[in-house]
Amino acid sequence: ALMARMSPDSVTLHPGSLVFNGAILPLLAAMQTGSTLVVLRAPEPARVLQTIAREKATHMLTVPSQLLAMMEAPGFPDRLASMQALGTVGAAFRPRRGRCGSPARRRGAGSVRELRR
Repeated sequence: ALMARMSPDSVTLHPGSLVFNGAILPLLAAMQTGSTLVVLRAPEPARVLQTIAREKATHMLTVPSQLLAMMEAPGFPDRLASMQALGTVGAAFRPRRGRCGSPARRRGAGSVRELRR
């Protein structure tokens, strides 16, 4: 699959419009594996985190600015318990200084990274 370790049991969250060119990656990966794709209308950080927890999302691609906003929202990283792969597309991911600790915060630029527990 296009994303790390996807299976028919995976739940991929796309936090934004399907007209964004980055939406094709999770859409095709979900179609290829026969897994679930959850689409949010707007990438509001608190709502994204709530949806990850509620839907038990396992995979997500987003743009770096959305991930940085999620990192500042209440519930991060606690609501990421189900997440297996979290990646960024469209630009390099550069965490703000002093933001380190969870696996998602230590990851590098512009690629899917598997989260380790």
